[in-house]
Amino acid sequence: MCLVDTPGLGSVFTGNTAATHAFIPHIDAALVVVGADPPLAGEELGLVEAIARQVQDLVLVLNKADRATAEEKTAAVGFMRRLLERRLQRSVGPVFEISAAERIENRGPERDWGKLVAALQQIVQESGRQLITAACERGLDRLSEQMLVVIAEEREALQRPVEESERRIANMKETIAEAERSMRELGFLFMAEQQHLSSLLVTRHEAFFGSALPEANRELQEALRSVPRGIGPSYRRALMQQAQQVARRNVLPWLRTEQEKAENEYRQVTRRFVEMGGGFLANLAEAGIAELAQMPHALDPETGFRIRSRFSFLDLIEVAQPASPVRWVTDLILGLVGAHKLIEDDAREFLARLLESNSTRVQSDILNRVQESRSRLEVEIRKLLDEVRRIAEQALTRARTARATGASAVQAALTQLDDLEREIRGSRPPHGPKERPTEEGGGKERGLERQRGEG
Repeated sequence: MCLVDTPGLGSVFTGNTAATHAFIPHIDAALVVVGADPPLAGEELGLVEAIARQVQDLVLVLNKADRATAEEKTAAVGFMRRLLERRLQRSVGPVFEISAAERIENRGPERDWGKLVAALQQIVQESGRQLITAACERGLDRLSEQMLVVIAEEREALQRPVEESERRIANMKETIAEAERSMRELGFLFMAEQQHLSSLLVTRHEAFFGSALPEANRELQEALRSVPRGIGPSYRRALMQQAQQVARRNVLPWLRTEQEKAENEYRQVTRRFVEMGGGFLANLAEAGIAELAQMPHALDPETGFRIRSRFSFLDLIEVAQPASPVRWVTDLILGLVGAHKLIEDDAREFLARLLESNSTRVQSDILNRVQESRSRLEVEIRKLLDEVRRIAEQALTRARTARATGASAVQAALTQLDDLEREIRGSRPPHGPKERPTEEGGGKERGLERQRGEG
């Protein structure tokens, strides 16, 4: 578990709040620490809501418990739980009362400190262990496949004539050069998948925007009636805030469902990318690079081709609260001459801009992730081809060295390869990674150490 302490909210440094919001897509759980005075402010509540849309595990902590009475703590905990459950529409679990100062100084009662630690440990065990174990098992599968290819290549290089190995490497280089040209054709297939997904997302966005804008304008018009026409700059701020609220009410519910649909589409596209990449490698195996057929898991959908979302709601603060003195003076004049309608027109334009920009956030996010996944996959394919060539060349170099030493050195090298192959195959159970029991991990680790020791 990696704990990240984000910058505070409401700082005079606006970048601090922006940095905190930008980090949300990278977290898997959140430790929300508040005080009792009051437990949650408006900006903090907004942050917790944004986090709750990203993660399931929220650990709530009421700090400075040594500075509040029992009645104050009970009131604060009750208020925070009711507020969050109403806003998040789900249970938020316990609120742990602690005193960080007491724990740092090792004094006072423990309070809920032990329960807090246990809650964090439970997150690790329940949320992290399965993912980490599965990732390790897939990695060991790929590593075992690669090691067996190295062993087979070393053995064959020791047994076949040197001239045959040289011809084989030359043919392999020609095949890899031809594969580089064929990568362009694979790129066209990837591009077709991207275009299909883009068209699908654009169609859904246009349908939403066309139906949401009239309703949002009606809501804004209703809201404008309740805003008193005062000084121009204040009137603009009030109208822009109303536009932001209307945009959130209309966009966020749609974005939640749209993000889930888009994520499913993204997973399918990356899966098809990997399938096409696997087919490309299978064709190369038939064309003369047989080693590729021995590494069926070299391209795994979970090896990093799937990129995490960077989606966040865009408030366009620089438009809602302009810092320009010219704008402020202009609004002041508009208010004095009673030209409030011009500011209202700006608010309607601002609302349309908010709807347009935010309803394309998922679309832009998914398409960027698809492009990055595609780029990573293409790089991985090229690295794999280069690795296969390097394995063959190194095997030939070692075979020459062993043969120059004598027949006994060749036999010793073959015996060592046989031992390594038995050890690797013995550490690989016959069933698939998802069914693999965790108790077998120790054997794999010892095998891995042996492989590393043998260079």
